[in-house]
Formats: sequence, structure tokens, C-alpha cells
Amino acid sequence: DFVSNGVNEVPEMDELEKLQLERELLGLFLTGHPVDTLCGIGPLLDTIQSSDLDTLGGKRSFRLCGVVSEIERRYTKKDAKPWARFNLLAKERDFSLPMFSEAYEQYGVRLEQGKIMVVEGIASNRDGETRVNVVKIWSIDEALSKLIEEITWLIDPTHPDALDFSNELFSASEKGMGKAQVILAYAGSRDKEGVIVETDGRFRLPVRLDTYRQLRKRECVLGVRLRITEPSPPPENRFSKKS
Repeated sequence: DFVSNGVNEVPEMDELEKLQLERELLGLFLTGHPVDTLCGIGPLLDTIQSSDLDTLGGKRSFRLCGVVSEIERRYTKKDAKPWARFNLLAKERDFSLPMFSEAYEQYGVRLEQGKIMVVEGIASNRDGETRVNVVKIWSIDEALSKLIEEITWLIDPTHPDALDFSNELFSASEKGMGKAQVILAYAGSRDKEGVIVETDGRFRLPVRLDTYRQLRKRECVLGVRLRITEPSPPPENRFSKKS
């Protein structure tokens, strides 16, 4: 029989929960950033840096991944339509972002305090002033399922788990329920050697964060390469200035 030492065992705190608690108590993330818990995917989702905004000319689309905080839900003065402003705590810096009525009507219900989310929006510079607004927002799982077009797994073919891992990938993607095209790359004995297996177009993996984490941790996986959809270009101005 096991003998209790009088101390209750407490489950280890989730990494994201610990970071959020640091932010709440100290006003900053101390030991890391929540985006770091995404197994390297977070920076791949970002398409703009703060320096880009400082030198922006004209208009461009952007995508950012971060933690949503300080949500303020408001109404327009003219016709009382709902909109919101919130902070996105991205890896590089915090962004204050508005989501105006048209986008809020479709995506406002998804805004959730303290959650890692992915936003797409439009940044524009007019008269020396840079303005940004959000046009789409997704949870991290929604973003991965919609945005990852191709996922290449670099596998060690000599590892005992290599065959089982390959079969599991085929099994998970054979129904074609996801978007991500699966490619298998088997490493050779030298850096420039190997075999790439491009699977049939029907093999598409539904990517979710928990599933990706589990697959990424397999010992036979040497690396992963992702191809991610670029944000849609900003809409053209419907009216041009009179000459």
C-alpha cells in the first residue's frame, strides 16, 4: 500500500495558464509569451512587423497572432451599431485594434478575453498617420484549419516509429476532411539526401493545435514545414479622386 506523506499532489499548471497569471499579477509575461506555446506556428502566422507600420505607404493587408485583452464593446453614434476595440498582445508588441460594425457583426461574438487568437486586417497610411482595423478574427484552431495549405513532415526513416507515424498520418488525412496537403520527407544519411513523397490530393489533414502538438513530439519527426495562405489583398477604392 502507498503511504501518504500528508501533502496533496497538485496537477502541474498549464503553460498558457501560468503565463496569463504572470500577466495578471505582474503586468507582463515574465517567463515567455503565450505564442511560444504554439510549437513554432505563431511567428509563421504573422505577416507584419511594427516597423512595417512605421514606414507604411498606402494600404496593405496583415495578419497577427496574439492574446486578446481589454475588450471594449461600443456603439456607433450615428446608428447605434455595435463595434469593439481590443488589445492584441502579439510576440513583438501590443496592438490596439478596432473592429468596426461590418466585421463585428460577423466576428464580434468570437472575441474572448485571454484567448490566443489570429486576426486579419487592413493597415493604411493617410496624411502621415497609420490606421489599422480588423476584418476577420479566428480562434487558433479555426485559423490553423483554414490557413495551413500544406504540411511537410521530415521523418527519420531509421526510427522504429517511422512506419507507424506514416500510417497514422495517412489514416488521419485519407478522408480529405481538412485543407492541409500532406507531404512526407524521409531524411537520408547525408544532409542533401532523402526521399519526398507527395501524397494524392485527396489526403488532406485537418490541423488542430492539440493534434499538431502530439504529432510534432513524436521522436521520428525531425522537423515540419508549413505553407500558409497569405491574407487577401485590401479592397480597391471604389471611387477615385476627381482630377
